[in-house]
Amino acid sequence: MDLMQILAADIPPDEKIQQIDAYYLENLISKKRASEILEIHPNTIDLYVREKKLVPFISEHRNVLFKKQDILDFKPEVMANKKKFKK
Repeated sequence: MDLMQILAADIPPDEKIQQIDAYYLENLISKKRASEILEIHPNTIDLYVREKKLVPFISEHRNVLFKKQDILDFKPEVMANKKKFKK
């Protein structure tokens, strides 16, 4: 269930909160975890964000979260760049 479905569901507010929390835990990852998945330094994540190649789902000061699927979809591009520059 995605966020819009959770919000639209006819369920008690407490259950919605639990489902939203579960969604976040399952689908959102930190910059550090994203850098581990992509096998790059966290500063490189910042570079990709500045270049608008990656867009955080949440970006409030130091709190930056990405959709896990966005990171997985971006990995082939990162691997191609690594191969190109032999890193």
